[in-house]
Amino acid sequence: MALDKSNLFPAHTIALAEFAEGLGHPARISIVTELMKHPDGLCCGELVERMPLAQATVSQHLKVLQRIDLLEATSQHTRMIYRLRLDRLRNFCRAFQQTLGTHDCENGTQSGGIEAAGMAMP
Repeated sequence: MALDKSNLFPAHTIALAEFAEGLGHPARISIVTELMKHPDGLCCGELVERMPLAQATVSQHLKVLQRIDLLEATSQHTRMIYRLRLDRLRNFCRAFQQTLGTHDCENGTQSGGIEAAGMAMP
C-alpha cells in the first residue's frame, strides 16, 4: 500500500517534490534546455532532431513535462508546438531556494518562507 504523503508533509513540500520528480531525467532536462533556446517553441520532431532519442521516447518525456505544467502546447496545423512555461520554472527555483533557506538570486537577500515564492502548483 502506498504511503499517503499528504498526512506527513506540507502541501508545498509535496508540490516541490512532484515538480522536481518531473524534471528528474536527463532527457527532460535536455528538452527544457532546448526549449529555453527556442522561446517560440518546437514540435516533437524538432526536439527529436536535437536529441539521441526516438520520437516515442521524446513524446513520453513531453507528457511528463506537461503533467507538471511546465509546457504549453498549442496546435499548429498538424503538429503540436511546445513552449516552456518560464514562470513555472522560475517559481519552482525560487520556492526551492526558499524552502532550503538559500540565497535568493533575484534580489540578493537571504530567502524566507515558501509562501513568498508564489509556488502554487497542482
